[in-house]
Amino acid sequence: MKLNDKYILEDLKKILTQGGEVSKLLDKSNKNFYGFGELYTSSIKNNQIRAWKKHKKMKSNLIVIKGTVKFVLIDNDFKHSISFVLGENKLQRLSLYEDVWFGFMGMSENDNTILNFASIEHDENEISRASFETHQDKFFLR
Repeated sequence: MKLNDKYILEDLKKILTQGGEVSKLLDKSNKNFYGFGELYTSSIKNNQIRAWKKHKKMKSNLIVIKGTVKFVLIDNDFKHSISFVLGENKLQRLSLYEDVWFGFMGMSENDNTILNFASIEHDENEISRASFETHQDKFFLR
């Protein structure tokens, strides 16, 4: 499995208006719109890590709407990785395909909030999980 085939990172547009700004996050004509299953937010505290999980069916569109979050994607052998830091100051969307291990870490002192446009509703049976401790230092703390 090549990690480059498992994600797309895309800059998002902020449109300035007289009364503030509008951020266009995703629409149905975008190639990374995989259908709608659910929309949810997930918060994570500073220096906290949630890892590792892999969806068997769900495709995710992850956007950090508050704070800063480091995302790490790893291959099935836990040998190769790629990481991204997303934050509210540089609006981007990380689109993840199914069958990729990932985790994330809060990096802002205050709230860190991730928005996910998921292709299917949450189903615990389609998620694989791996031990966090054995891979924490290798991927998050460098």
